[in-house]
Amino acid sequence: ESDFVQQFDEATSLYDMLATVLAQPPPWDNQQRPAYTVDSVDTYFLARPLGGMEKDERLVKVKSTMRLATILENPKYNILDGIPSFLVLPKSSPFTDQFIEHYRQQRLANDSAITKSDK
Repeated sequence: ESDFVQQFDEATSLYDMLATVLAQPPPWDNQQRPAYTVDSVDTYFLARPLGGMEKDERLVKVKSTMRLATILENPKYNILDGIPSFLVLPKSSPFTDQFIEHYRQQRLANDSAITKSDK
């Protein structure tokens, strides 16, 4: 599911933006015990090398105390289609574990392929 934030001042911290977006549990979350609260999520972005493909993407964790401007200045950060985007995942859930493992395995496979081609 996606949530589009129309205005997000670059001086605002990610934490403050998440506090606004997650003030009420999303409709698909457990309303009595939500997994998506500002203090129970981690935020990531997908970094893709210039000219890289989807298989080259890396998952980069973002500290919630960081300001949007600082994140956007990260040389690994790519803005696709003119819209900054982030992945917000519960800190502890089977889905999050599988999601992170997928990107870890992808990175290992790519690193292994690069090492083999260098020989």
